[in-house]
Amino acid sequence: MSEQTSRLLAVARQEARAQVSSGHLLLGALRPDGDDVLRRVNLDVDLDEIRDHVRVLTAGASDPHARLSTRVKRVLTEHRSTRDVVVALLDDAESTAARALVRAGLDPAEVCERVRRMPGIRRRSRASAKQSSVPPPPEIQPL
Repeated sequence: MSEQTSRLLAVARQEARAQVSSGHLLLGALRPDGDDVLRRVNLDVDLDEIRDHVRVLTAGASDPHARLSTRVKRVLTEHRSTRDVVVALLDDAESTAARALVRAGLDPAEVCERVRRMPGIRRRSRASAKQSSVPPPPEIQPL
């Protein structure tokens, strides 16, 4: 996991009341202290509006002992950069992140394409990612 992705996860944990969902990672991707990857593609959204949508979508039952949702664990295990994490979350139409954008009147597929085309971001191979000095949090390390 890259340093930026670790920061994104830390901000998502601040946003979450219990379990971190894809919507909380979306909020982290919008906040300057969470690597604001979505602001860098000039996504014009109101953070408070997205936060309200995420709260509505995540209200209800979740496992209070699980710190990360199953979807978030899978995405963070499979992807290293914040760009790839955001794209993976928004590619899944059932994710809280994608549904929050739809509620805000945005097309997740269009946002994905804008993130994919971001200049100056190189994809890291899994081999180079393993050399990262920031290990993934214990709850998402592969079994």
